[in-house]
This record gives sequence, C-alpha cells and structure tokens, in this order.
Amino acid sequence: MVTDENIKVGMTVTDRCLSLGLYKKDGVTYDTTTDLFSFNRRAIEWGRRLFEYYHQRSDILEI
Repeated sequence: MVTDENIKVGMTVTDRCLSLGLYKKDGVTYDTTTDLFSFNRRAIEWGRRLFEYYHQRSDILEI
C-alpha cells in the first residue's frame, strides 16, 4: 500500500503490543530509541484504529 500523505509516525501493532515512534520537532529526524511501547489492550486497539485510518486512505502499489 502507498499514500501521498506525509505520515510522521512509525508504528508496529500486533495482538500483544503497540510500538509507536514519532519524529523529533525538526520533522526530519526519526529516532527508534525513543519509541513508545504498550501492552495495554486499549492502546493496542487505538493503534489498530490508527493503522486502519491510514490503510483506508492508501492505494495498492502495483509493481
């Protein structure tokens, strides 16, 4: 999937964990050492909703 939007978040969502990474204030630097992790059920559901939001706004990339 691909989008033209400039998404400034990196995330991994599984059945058990949410990993969320944001860019620094400069809008360019992404530091994986500052990711936020949660095993909380509500946080994971929020992560799934965020993923679905961007997934629905994207298009299939045909190679």
